[in-house]
Amino acid sequence: RVRSVFTPEHEKVGRRVLNVAADAARTYAARFGPLPLKLVTVTEAPLVAGFGSAEFAGLAVIAGAFYVDFDSPAMRALPELVREQRASVEDNLEFAAAQGVARQWWGGAVGNDPARQPVLHEALAQFSALLYVQDVRGPESAQQVQDDQLRGVYQVYRTFGGEDVTADRPAREYRNSFQYAAVVAGKGALMFVELRRLLGEERFFKALRGYYEANRREVAETEDL
Repeated sequence: RVRSVFTPEHEKVGRRVLNVAADAARTYAARFGPLPLKLVTVTEAPLVAGFGSAEFAGLAVIAGAFYVDFDSPAMRALPELVREQRASVEDNLEFAAAQGVARQWWGGAVGNDPARQPVLHEALAQFSALLYVQDVRGPESAQQVQDDQLRGVYQVYRTFGGEDVTADRPAREYRNSFQYAAVVAGKGALMFVELRRLLGEERFFKALRGYYEANRREVAETEDL
């Protein structure tokens, strides 16, 4: 079961999150294997600035700032410049919900040391969210998300002088959250995009399902992957 928890004024957005989470759970179960949980909850919460989401076993938390109903009377009274951000805000919320559910597979069912080897769950969760977009919304939307959410973040980081480093370092070795997001989550996920292209659909997903099955309810290491 998938459950969405939200404040009364965010019901419309909360129900949309429920649909995204349910579609994502179906996608991941079909692609990777069943989740050893009976219930996954996605909830909004007033997270501090800089934290868009947080995940725990059976629980994905999304910042309430993403829960914006652009059809509400209050939003219609705001300047056009603000309302023009609708597509971006809604896409970010959808990706955050899909990623939060993906972390129940990568980081939850297949555990890893998030301080020592964060790429094992970060990169796979990002890639899985991209996979959800492809399976539910189609390849064109997936390409757009890949360019914006993954490659775009890395390119901006590099444009502003960010150093290219490997994605398999301990979390403490990254200079800041921007470098971490660009290299571990962005470039790390793009590695799986490239592996999928090189190996082909059948071999790639057979290998990923094998990794999931072999390490479910275990703590995986980089060598396992």
